[in-house]
Amino acid sequence: MKILSYNPGHDGAFAYIEEGRLVFSIEAEKGSRYRHSSLSVPDAFDALAELCAVPDVLCKGGWWPGDATTPYPAFYSYASPEPAGFGDGPVRPAAAFYDRDAGQFRLKYDDVRTAASPREALLAFCQSTYDAAAGLANWTRGELER
Repeated sequence: MKILSYNPGHDGAFAYIEEGRLVFSIEAEKGSRYRHSSLSVPDAFDALAELCAVPDVLCKGGWWPGDATTPYPAFYSYASPEPAGFGDGPVRPAAAFYDRDAGQFRLKYDDVRTAASPREALLAFCQSTYDAAAGLANWTRGELER
């Protein structure tokens, strides 16, 4: 299985995993020398130039400060192609939800900030959305998680 994962925002990065092995990663901060940089167009072209084959899965997760369509800051997670039933998958913490219009799970920043353990709430969100995508898409988890 070939997975291209990216975070375009704060501390932007690409990572390409093939058959459970990290093939390459590109971090925006390393190339730009600016702390907490976003990915740039040249960063995207650098990542695409490194690909040996078309990825089977594209993963993205991260932080969104909010805008006109999402009037609140939130963490988000999605997989593409989206496996059938992904939006119905059980995710944690209880405050997390699936936004059908955006095609992604979200967890509002305020729900993380006010949780008994913000760290545990965010980790639960990341792990449970990964579990939902990996299980429904039949990812080779043994190879990915070694």
